[in-house]
Amino acid sequence: MEEYNAKILEILPGTINEGDAEHIIDAYVKFKINNIQFWAFVYSWTKYFPYLKASDYLHKLINKKTRIKLKFLNLKNQKIEKKEKKLIPVENQKKPCDYELLGQITKKWEHPDPAYKNYEEIVLDFGILITTKIHKKDGFKVGEYTKMNGRLDAFFLEDPTKLLDLEDKKEWTHST
Repeated sequence: MEEYNAKILEILPGTINEGDAEHIIDAYVKFKINNIQFWAFVYSWTKYFPYLKASDYLHKLINKKTRIKLKFLNLKNQKIEKKEKKLIPVENQKKPCDYELLGQITKKWEHPDPAYKNYEEIVLDFGILITTKIHKKDGFKVGEYTKMNGRLDAFFLEDPTKLLDLEDKKEWTHST
């Protein structure tokens, strides 16, 4: 997966802990890379902020830069003739990270996990490079263009709590 320096523009809580909006399980984060703005799902939120009140830190992450990797959960794909690279939000989406991607396959290799022996990993260029999984029977080749529907996921490559000032950390409160 390609690594990017991304700016955090906005954060929306996804799942919250048993009705407590202050404890976020996962989140939707709006990033900016190379003048492209997009939402991505971050499912490992509690790994970094397990017991902290969201109101103490969420606003302090806005406009901070962090290193991330992107992966696409590909739910549906098809080959296309038009040579186009785009990120299109799904109409009437339930989540802000649901997209239709139009792009070019730039790399392809066998999936490393034997449990996915019928799949291949690819890198898709839609203006930003992402990694996703495709079924071998689809017969995609490097250089071809595809349209995919699914969810864009982001993975922090550094602990996002390090983006906050030490003084900020003193202000955090733990709630039970």
